Amino acid sequence: MKKYLSNISVSIFLLFIVTLVFSLILTILSSTGVLSSNATSIIIMIVSFIVFFLFGLIYGRKSKTKGLVNGLVLALIYGLFLLVYYLLEGKEWTTHTTIVNIVRALLIISGSVIGVNLNKEN
Repeated sequence: MKKYLSNISVSIFLLFIVTLVFSLILTILSSTGVLSSNATSIIIMIVSFIVFFLFGLIYGRKSKTKGLVNGLVLALIYGLFLLVYYLLEGKEWTTHTTIVNIVRALLIISGSVIGVNLNKEN
């Protein structure tokens, strides 16, 4: 259990660091007028997909076993955080947000499976 919590905390920490760096870069580019608001929102979506895949990949490489199960657990944790966030903020849940969040959860799962399989030697 200690290893499990250690792996998930390291993965979440790296997720936050990468997200912070990308959001800082995008904020600077958007505020200086280099990027328009439409381009910024598209780039944020693409970067979030990459970050969520890397989150699963890093976690899968650290856990070394049960990639699908661990990916499903991470996706469930992500879903619970989303549920709490949307309930506390009172935001509207649309079909667009549903599709985006399902894709993110699938990217976490696939990243975790690929991360576990990268550790296996042929």
